[in-house]
Amino acid sequence: MKLKNQIITLLLMMSFSVMAQEKKNVIMILIDDIGAEAIGCYGTDDYKTPNIDRLAETGMKFENAHATPLCTPTRVKIMSGKYNSHNYKRFGFLPQHVKTFANAIKDAGYATAIAGKWQLSYGREKEDALKDPYHFGFDEYCLWNLTEKGLPRYKNAILTKNGKRLPSEGIYGPDVINSFVNDFVKKNKKKPFFVYYTMLLTHDPFQPTPGMPEYDTLSDLKYDDPKYFQSNVEYMDKMIGQIVENLKKNKLDKNTVIMFIGDNGTSTKVTTNWQGQQIRGAKGKSIQHGTHVPFVAYCPGFVKPQINENLVDLTDFYPTLMQITGAKAPETELNGISFYDQLVGKEPKEVRDFVFISSFGKKKYPGKQYAFNTKFKYYSSGAFYNIKKDPMEKKKLEVAQLKEKEKKQHDYLKARVDELKKPGDFSNMKKKKKGKGKGKGKGKGKKSHS
Repeated sequence: MKLKNQIITLLLMMSFSVMAQEKKNVIMILIDDIGAEAIGCYGTDDYKTPNIDRLAETGMKFENAHATPLCTPTRVKIMSGKYNSHNYKRFGFLPQHVKTFANAIKDAGYATAIAGKWQLSYGREKEDALKDPYHFGFDEYCLWNLTEKGLPRYKNAILTKNGKRLPSEGIYGPDVINSFVNDFVKKNKKKPFFVYYTMLLTHDPFQPTPGMPEYDTLSDLKYDDPKYFQSNVEYMDKMIGQIVENLKKNKLDKNTVIMFIGDNGTSTKVTTNWQGQQIRGAKGKSIQHGTHVPFVAYCPGFVKPQINENLVDLTDFYPTLMQITGAKAPETELNGISFYDQLVGKEPKEVRDFVFISSFGKKKYPGKQYAFNTKFKYYSSGAFYNIKKDPMEKKKLEVAQLKEKEKKQHDYLKARVDELKKPGDFSNMKKKKKGKGKGKGKGKGKKSHS
């Protein structure tokens, strides 16, 4: 009888182990400040991203993925599965009532971690901020910008790991974060895991990276020169390669879905040669280059290798993650449309036909609310553009002169904005002018590298 019970116990343990491995692991990577034009497989002439390109060749590359033009609205939107008009309060803050995708995935039995940039607890007491990642569903964390603003993120980075400040002298922030992710994966390889990796790169300040002679002599941790954007992009790509290699080493690559996407357009300080054109980064701007970001999904034997032309909005990640992990969304009224069927090569029941953005961000960026598809864009101010012919939005289309098909598009997008927008007129929000005699010296004012 004792032997029989032991055999049953062993069989149950083996069964649970198999079930755990059948659940797909997920590593979702959010790259900071990078538009689609700055990635090799999207056509850049300036930067080499062989690891990302390899994932795109053997996975699914999305051609029409869009983020909000700024980081905090993006982070609130993607984590909540809701448009910012529903729950965005202020810059650098995630409302406590939000049930994130991590809350749901953790409830489904996954080990969960977040690593990289936080920037969602501004205005919170330090002891409360240290608990916020746990509150929002993460078992472990290693984060920058959790309890304080404007700290070094690269050389001698100020990082907090599971409630404790890490030694900063002699470290390179992105390396520490990457190692944390790889260690978490190795530690949890026998059970399903979810990692939300919010990379520090490629945000300014643009600085030399380890291995460059200039890095060793760098003493000004606020030093910022766009000429180093290339090395930042290529170092970021190198780190994604390390993530993939770690999965292969631990025999997890065929059971782990990797998804990476940009959080907004490239910095306006950067100009990139792209398919014979010069593209200036448009972070903070509502034009195409401010929202169009790279998005690649990869998992051998699970994600179908192909180029996907359908629209993707950040709210779509929440319901998609629920299907990948088998988790149940705590929110019943998500704005996102799952792209799970598209990932696995099935005929989708529904495909997104517009993207809605409600962007407020910092005071220096005008508040805008708008909806668009691959051809047209409508703003709550009434402005209407053919963005396929006029991507820089230099010429408004007059409603009275629209052709029948254009009018139909105008009316449809207008109806979506009217339905989803936050009440109020935000079209005239402008940066407050400084008083006379203030802020005239270049480079002498304080900068917030957030």
